[in-house]
Amino acid sequence: MATTKIEIDSELLDDLRSRHPGKPDQTLIEDLARVELGVAALHDAQTRNAMSEEDAMALALEAVHDTRRTA
Repeated sequence: MATTKIEIDSELLDDLRSRHPGKPDQTLIEDLARVELGVAALHDAQTRNAMSEEDAMALALEAVHDTRRTA
């Protein structure tokens, strides 16, 4: 898997570390990216298909799990 180096505000990263002790920094950032993609999938599905919130949430969760399986 290819990786990319990023810069992040130190205080923000410290806050994340305190909320999720023991998680590596890479995992913290990747988990947040997956959540963002899941929320975006939820919003897109609701907008595009006029789905119920329950159906859209199921689709979003599936998208998050898919990204985890491929990571």
